Amino acid sequence: CLDFSGLSRTEYLQEQIGSSKAVNIVLLGVLSAFSEWPVEEWEDSVAACVPPKTLEANLKAFRAGRQAGEAKVNG
Repeated sequence: CLDFSGLSRTEYLQEQIGSSKAVNIVLLGVLSAFSEWPVEEWEDSVAACVPPKTLEANLKAFRAGRQAGEAKVNG
């Protein structure tokens, strides 16, 4: 689960992901953990939909969400 440790979600995203604008990508990562689609397909989709200069930040956000989602799925 994402540990905000007293930070607002915006502050957390800025500190941990590098962008407070990435909340939608974090949520997409969470959603992906509940899907049978391979993670590579999700990441390819993210790469196809974001500007190249933001790709690394968006993949970092997606992976953080995915990790949180997998923690929830696996108990």
